[in-house]
Amino acid sequence: MTPKCYRNVCSLLTVAVTRTSGFRVPLHGRPFRSGSGSGSRSSSSCCARSRHSASIASTKNEINYMYIDTDETFWNACDQWNESSALAFDIECEFNRHRYGTHLCLIQLSDGDNIFIVDPTAIQNLDPLWDILESENEVIVHSPGSDISLLDKIYGRRPTNLFCTEMAARLLGYEKPSLSFLLEKYFGKQKQETLSTSDWFQRPLSRELLKYAALDVAFLHQLKAILVSELKEKSRLQWHEEECNEMKQFRYRESINPHLRIKGSKNLSYEEAHVLKHLFEVREEVAKDTDKPPYHIIPNTMLLHLAQNPPARLHTWKTMKGVHPYVRKQYSVRFHQAVMDAKTSTPEQFESTSSGDILSDRDETKAEILEQIRTRISIDYPDVGNLVLSKRASDRLAAGHITLLDLRNWQRTIVLRIGMELDLDMSLF
Repeated sequence: MTPKCYRNVCSLLTVAVTRTSGFRVPLHGRPFRSGSGSGSRSSSSCCARSRHSASIASTKNEINYMYIDTDETFWNACDQWNESSALAFDIECEFNRHRYGTHLCLIQLSDGDNIFIVDPTAIQNLDPLWDILESENEVIVHSPGSDISLLDKIYGRRPTNLFCTEMAARLLGYEKPSLSFLLEKYFGKQKQETLSTSDWFQRPLSRELLKYAALDVAFLHQLKAILVSELKEKSRLQWHEEECNEMKQFRYRESINPHLRIKGSKNLSYEEAHVLKHLFEVREEVAKDTDKPPYHIIPNTMLLHLAQNPPARLHTWKTMKGVHPYVRKQYSVRFHQAVMDAKTSTPEQFESTSSGDILSDRDETKAEILEQIRTRISIDYPDVGNLVLSKRASDRLAAGHITLLDLRNWQRTIVLRIGMELDLDMSLF
């Protein structure tokens, strides 16, 4: 980025968030002034401060960030991000909580010195950012599974060269690998977790929400350095690299029979599950038409009850309690017709959800071997034993659903080594 472009970004978009003084959030690129000083800041002073935002955050108990909501400032910022060897990255999303569907609402980034908050709803083309995140530049994230899935679903793009701080904390045996715990442990920062379910699609966003969002990336570079040191000390850095490489395979996948994800649906008969499917599909259509979350149309518990006890008469739908009056008035015919369609069509036969397998004698022997290995793992690796070989993975290995080759290389190495030390017959696997 040229010095002139960088000054433009700083002068338009620098914000200071403090715990002790109120502030305004510039959503339209106006120069910003915070704290007790009088008069606006010059662009040079903004730049000077933003270059040292990380040190200010840690020493003066404040967080500085740039709010980007125009194409020009976004493109200029991309020039700067492209020069960074490592970017901290996070997003805030809408997942059928305040409106229908999944939406990208906010993007947070940090290059280690500066923090940026991007309003994606105001940017016409986000491809320059996705190009950077898919390059060789390292992307520092915390528990990115759902975020990557959303980006893959909406844009068909996803970051690739990942360093996950949450996975690092898990592999180090942290009882609480959450970002909130790590921020408080190492930096004395507290996150208001109740804000995570806020309506991130609303504009303008409150100061509390922007501060919450900025904290998601403000300390990830420093946190990474701490966790890398601890991983090296425990000789687990290679474990972490393998886990992060696997994250490259994250993809969005449409749920098969999403109605069966409703709690209690597995206990329904085939006929009741068939009715539930038809009701579920109509509820999705109505939610999309009204731009409301599906649970605002008919709650899951009510939908399950209706699948088991569907009203036979249209009048009952129109007077039903537990359903919003607007839904009863406008859409009762569609729900009633859904039940009628279900009752006049053939129910689908779903596979059994039983988790038990009938094991052969050979499989029983494998299960006994794996149990001995798991016992030894719990002794050698008491802090991460279940990560090395979980009970579920052990059961699947015994039943032949997976092989040792399906484990990570670091997991397989430990399992085979312990099997040999215990003189167990690993040829069975």
